Amino acid sequence: MKTTTQRLLVGLAATLVLAVVIVAAVVHQRHYLITAQVLHVINREFVGTLLVRDSRISLFKEFPYLALDVQGVRFFASRDTTTRPLYALDDVFVGFNLLELLQGIYRVKSLSIEGGHADVVKFPDGTFNVLLAKNAYYLPSRQQQ
Repeated sequence: MKTTTQRLLVGLAATLVLAVVIVAAVVHQRHYLITAQVLHVINREFVGTLLVRDSRISLFKEFPYLALDVQGVRFFASRDTTTRPLYALDDVFVGFNLLELLQGIYRVKSLSIEGGHADVVKFPDGTFNVLLAKNAYYLPSRQQQ
């Protein structure tokens, strides 16, 4: 009886370890895809350009969510990336629900930023340089075109 219980526990532990390894491999493989997809959409919609140096998985930073640590984030006012960025962030942690992530649902659950700078300028007309570069203002003249 004791041997059967021990075998059952060892089998359950081995199954759990295997499941964790498979999930970790899938998430690790998908984090590059998620980063690339988000950058593509953002850079298509924005007037400016968003660049990242790297990304990695951070298991506990945004606990209970699985965090994508996007490193070296820089946002430029235009497509010219030789100028000083409007903001540069050391680390951006984007938290996702693991089960949703495995289903292909990329809903952001948490967001935190560590380190960096932002050069935000308010123009005399009340607009901000960062929001203009992100195409974030509602401009009635655009709808008429």
